[in-house]
Amino acid sequence: MSPDQFARRVLHPENGWMSLDDVAAMYAWHGDHHIAHIRNYREHYRAARA
Repeated sequence: MSPDQFARRVLHPENGWMSLDDVAAMYAWHGDHHIAHIRNYREHYRAARA
């Protein structure tokens, strides 16, 4: 997508008006956040079973 297309705005149900660039960044962070939870759980689960 072009920078102009990423600058288009959408209405997010919780955050209000956001650019597509901001929405993409937010969901990228959100996915990384879930991965961190899974890694943390895995480390603690393995430590508890050792």
